[in-house]
Amino acid sequence: MATPETLDQSLMVVGIGASAGGLEALQQFFSNIDPIEGVSFVVVQHLSPDYKSLMPELLARKTRMQVRHVVDGEEVLPGVVYILPPKNNLTMYAGKLFLTPQEPHLNLPIDLFFRSLAEDRGENAVGIILSGTGSDGTRGVRAIKEHGGLVLVQEEESATFDGMPRSAISTGIVDFVLPPDRMAGELRRLGTGLRTQEPRFPKRAAGRQDTLGKILALVKIKSGLDFSYYKENTIIRRIERRMSINQVESPEEYAAYLEKHPGEIGVLYKEFLIGVTKFFREPEAYECIAEKVLPELFNAKDPHEPLRIWVAGCSTGEEAYSLAITVNEYLAANELKTELKIFATDIDRDALAVAAQGAYPLSIAADASLDRLGRYFFKKGEVYQIQPHIRKQVIFAYHNLIKDPPFPRIDLVSCRNLLIYLQPVLQRKVLSHFQYSLAPQGFLFLGSSESVGDHANTFFPFENRWKLFRYHDDGRPRMPLPVSGGSLSVQKEQIDISATEGEAASPPRPDEGGDTLTTRLLERCMPPTLLVGRDRTVQHIFGDVNEFVQMRAGRPQADVTKIVRDDLAIPLSSALQRATKEGGDIHIRGVAYHIGEERRSVDIVVRSLGGGHGGGYLAVTFQTAENDDMHLESYDLKEGVKTRIRDLERELQYTKENLQATIEELETSNEELQATNEELLAANEELQSTNEELQSVNEELITVNAEYQSKIQELTELNDDLDNLMASTEVGTIFLDQALCIRKFTSAATVTFKIIDSDVGRPISDLSHRLQYPELEGDLRDVLGRNRELEREVRDEDGRWYLARLLPYASGLDDGGGVLLTLVDISRIKRAEESTRREHDLLIRILDSSPMATTMVDKDGFISYANRAAEAILGVNRKELAERRFNDGTFHILDCRGNPVKEEDLPFSIIKQTGDRVVNVRHAVLGADGERICLSITGNPVFDRHGRVEGAVFKFEPVPDLAPPQTS
Repeated sequence: MATPETLDQSLMVVGIGASAGGLEALQQFFSNIDPIEGVSFVVVQHLSPDYKSLMPELLARKTRMQVRHVVDGEEVLPGVVYILPPKNNLTMYAGKLFLTPQEPHLNLPIDLFFRSLAEDRGENAVGIILSGTGSDGTRGVRAIKEHGGLVLVQEEESATFDGMPRSAISTGIVDFVLPPDRMAGELRRLGTGLRTQEPRFPKRAAGRQDTLGKILALVKIKSGLDFSYYKENTIIRRIERRMSINQVESPEEYAAYLEKHPGEIGVLYKEFLIGVTKFFREPEAYECIAEKVLPELFNAKDPHEPLRIWVAGCSTGEEAYSLAITVNEYLAANELKTELKIFATDIDRDALAVAAQGAYPLSIAADASLDRLGRYFFKKGEVYQIQPHIRKQVIFAYHNLIKDPPFPRIDLVSCRNLLIYLQPVLQRKVLSHFQYSLAPQGFLFLGSSESVGDHANTFFPFENRWKLFRYHDDGRPRMPLPVSGGSLSVQKEQIDISATEGEAASPPRPDEGGDTLTTRLLERCMPPTLLVGRDRTVQHIFGDVNEFVQMRAGRPQADVTKIVRDDLAIPLSSALQRATKEGGDIHIRGVAYHIGEERRSVDIVVRSLGGGHGGGYLAVTFQTAENDDMHLESYDLKEGVKTRIRDLERELQYTKENLQATIEELETSNEELQATNEELLAANEELQSTNEELQSVNEELITVNAEYQSKIQELTELNDDLDNLMASTEVGTIFLDQALCIRKFTSAATVTFKIIDSDVGRPISDLSHRLQYPELEGDLRDVLGRNRELEREVRDEDGRWYLARLLPYASGLDDGGGVLLTLVDISRIKRAEESTRREHDLLIRILDSSPMATTMVDKDGFISYANRAAEAILGVNRKELAERRFNDGTFHILDCRGNPVKEEDLPFSIIKQTGDRVVNVRHAVLGADGERICLSITGNPVFDRHGRVEGAVFKFEPVPDLAPPQTS
C-alpha cells in the first residue's frame, strides 16, 4: 500500500456531495469545467441500493474527463471523475479509495468521505455541497476547513432541494456560495493557487513581523481579540490560505486588502477560530472517564455537593454535551442524585450561540450511538435537539481564557486541542489557571497532541494514552500567572448565555469601584455590619465584626448564620426570616453572648434593602449597649427559642399537609402522565423510525427518478432520430415480436402491406400484402426459431422486385426478442442485371461467331471464357478450359522452334509484369492428337478501377511451324 510520503502531495481531490436534485447540478458543473492539471473529482450521492446507477454514462456526456465507478483500493489519478457505486460507503487513505458496505440504519456517505478526504489531503482537499435534503455533508465540510481545505456550496436559490446547502452554509465557514455553473470557473481559478505553493510569508523577508503585526492589529480592532501569542505558523498558514483565495500575492497587499474590505477581517477571524470538535471524539477516552475518573471523583465528594466541570474552548458545544451525557449515564447506572454543573466557555460568540441552542444536524448520528440519540436528543424537523434536562446542566458563557479569571472549585477541566495553537508563554498561563481552578485531586483532560509541559510537578499522568492528568495540591498558593506584552486584551465580560435559574452571575459588590474615600469612611464610622443577600450569604463587611463572627475549621462558610457566634445564630436566623417575609427593620434587643467566661449583650438590627438581584440585600448591624445590664433581661433566649420552635412547628405542619396533598395529586397525575408518555414515546419512536426510512427512500427515489428522467429524455431524442432516419431511408421495415405481432413499422412498408397505425399489436398473418411471397410466414418462423438471417428476392403484383431480409431482433428485455423484416426495392438493380445479361449474351454470340480464337483469363490466370474458334484450335471444350490457366503446363507451351518457354516469358506473365501494353508472342501448343500447333498470340490487359491488372484477353491464330520435324 502506498504511504503518504510516496504520494504526489500536490494532488488536489475535489469531493462533491449531492442527493435529491443533484443530477442537474452535477451536469451543470461538469458541463462548464475542463480537466485541471493535478485535480481529480470524487462524486458521492445518496443512491438507492435497489436500482442500477446511470450516473457515469450521464456525466460522461458532459465532460471530456474519464468518468467511472470507484473500484475498491484504486489509486486516485488526476483528470478522472470517480463515482460512488450503490450500496457502499467511500473513504480515502494514502491516496487510494476504499469501499465498505453501507450500514442498514445509517446512511451518511458524504460526511464519511469528506472526513477521510480532509485527513488524507489536508490543504489540498476541496468539498462541494450540491442540492439535497437533510444535512449530510455538514460535519464533513467542517472537517475539511479544520484541515485547511476549501469549501464551496450551491446557493439555495439554484438548488432543487436546499436542505444540504442550507445546513452547510449555517456553519459559517463556507468559502464560496455559488450556482454550479460558476463553481467550475471559480475552482479553475483557484486550482493552481490552492495546491502546494511557495510560502507567501518568507521567513527572512524584510518587514515580515511588521506586516504580520499589522494584520493581527486589524483583526484585534475588529474582534477585540489579540492573536499575537498564538503559534505563528498556524496563524500564517491561515493567512496564506485567504491570500490564495483572494489572489493576493504579498503580505503587504493583503494588509491593504483588509483595510479596504472590512468583511474579509471577519472571515480571517473565523479562520483563526475554527476548531476540531464533534460528539464523543475518541470514544475510548470517554469510556476511560466513565470507568476510572468519575468513580474517583464521586468517592471523594460529598453527595450533597455538585460535580463541577469546566470545558474551556467549547466551540459549538459538542464536547460539553458529551461530558454531560457521560456523567448522566454514570449517575443513572449507579443510582446517584448528585447535581451536575458544566461551565462551557469560548471566545467565539457565534459558536456559543450554536451551542446554546443545542440543535445539531442529523449527521451527528455518525458520532453518537442510536441509543444515546434516543435518550438524550429528540428529533425536531431536520435537527437533533438536546433534551432539556441535559441542556440545563450546561452553562455556556463568553470567557477569555487568557485574561478572565478562572472558575474555582472545579473537579474536571476539559481543554482539548487548544494549547497546540498557543505559544509556550500562553500555555503556561492557561495551565496556571487550571491549577488555580481545580479542586484537590481534580482531573485535567487534554487533547491527544498536548502535554502539561513545565507543570509536570502538579499534574501527574493518570491515563497517558488519553491525556488525563490528576492535579496534586502541593499546598502552595495558587494564583494565575500574569502575561506580559500583547496578551489577549479583550474587555472582561462574563455573559452567561444560557444560565438556568439559580445560576445567574454573582451580584455586584459594593466596593467594586475600588478603595474609595466613601468606602473607608463607612468602614470607619459605621457600627459592625454585615451585608448579606437574600440567600444569607455574606457579600460585604463594614467595621470590625470579629467580636461577633467566629470562623471554624474546615471548608469556609458564606452563610451568615454559620459564621456568627453560636449564641447569636438563633436570634439572627429568626430576624432574617422576619425581615425577608415582612420587610422593614427588625430589632432584637439584649441578645446575650459569651466571650470566654465573660457575658455580654448586643442589639441585632436587620434592615431590608430594596433592589439588586433576588429582591435586594439585608444589612445585619450589631449595636453594643453602653450598659450591658440594661439589656440582659430584654431578650429571653429560652422564650425566644420556644416561640421560634412553635412558629417552626406550625409552619412545618402546614407545609407537611400541603406537601402530602400535593404528593398524592402528583402521584396520580404522574401515573397517568407516565402511561401516556410511554405510549407517546413508543408511537414517536415508531413514527420517527418510519419517517427516517421514508425520507431516506424518498431521497434515493428522487435521485433515481432524476437519472431516469435524463435517460428518458435521451431515449426520446434517440427515438425521434430513429424515426426520422427510417422515414428518410425509404426502406419498408416492420418490427415483429415473439408472436409475430406488429410492434412498429415505417411508412415505406405501407406500399406493400396494407397496414395502418391501429394494426400495431396484430399478427402479420392477419394483414394482406402485394408480394408474391407465399413462404413469408414460414420464413419468419424459421428465422425466429433458428435465430439466423434469411434473404429472398420477391416480386409484387406490379412486377416490382424487392430484397426481403429477415433478421432476428435482439431485445434487452425478457420478451424473447422478435423478427425484423425489411423490404428494399431492387427493381432498378434487377432491370440493370437483365440489361447486362442481355448485353453479355450478345457479346458471347458475337465472340462465338468470330473466326479469331479468343480467350479471357482472370487475375490468377484461369481461363474464364473461350469461343468456339479457340475450342477448335486447342481441341478442348469450354468446360475443360475453365479448369486450366493460360500459362498451365498442360498445354505444353513451347516456342515455335520446339524449346520450352520460361514462365516469365509466357503471355500472361508478361502482361502482369508490364501491365500497360499489348503483348505479341509466338508459342506452340500440343493439340489433342499430340501435333504441335504454332500460334501467333496477341494479349490485351484488363484493368480494375484502381488501375491494377485484373485479367487479360488473348486472341490467337495458327502460323507456320518453324521447327524442323522430329525424327525417331
